[in-house]
Amino acid sequence: MRKIVLFGDSITGGYLNYQNSDILTEMTAKHLSNMGFPDNQWVNHGVNGETSRDALRRLATIAAENADLVVVFFGDNDIIDEKVAVAEYQANLQKIVEQLGADKVLLVGPTYIRSVDQSLLQQYVAAAEAVGKETVSFLNMYQHMTVYPGVNEFLQTDGLHLSEAGYDLLSSLIARDLKVKMLKDSN
Repeated sequence: MRKIVLFGDSITGGYLNYQNSDILTEMTAKHLSNMGFPDNQWVNHGVNGETSRDALRRLATIAAENADLVVVFFGDNDIIDEKVAVAEYQANLQKIVEQLGADKVLLVGPTYIRSVDQSLLQQYVAAAEAVGKETVSFLNMYQHMTVYPGVNEFLQTDGLHLSEAGYDLLSSLIARDLKVKMLKDSN
């Protein structure tokens, strides 16, 4: 049985309809099970409002989980009001990946956020992608969301948090990338 940790902010924590839920964990587990990988232990460490800077404070706790795989998803709160500058965001992600082990990390980049400058958002996405090249996989959520003509269908009315459709997209993409890693490990 593999231990998979989800490490991130409120989106990781399953924030839906103004409260946290198990939607991301449950949907990802279901998708991965449907792909032939049902036996996994899931631990969700999503905390509302956290930035990549906050994540560094919890890094020892996450490392102590001794997970086989860690899905790392920070960035949206870093971007809002530019709480964390792009260069610091990239450096923080680098520290997270180094501490957890690049061979265990699936890095998810920031999502589409309706209320922020899209060129600024793309700078954060590029920073995450630069770090993600060293990991198991980089999931460019911004790209996956924006290629769809109805991008707002993936968001709740606040323009930041994912809707059920958004969680379905995110969880299926995470499951796909986890499956690829698991297949490589089994060979």
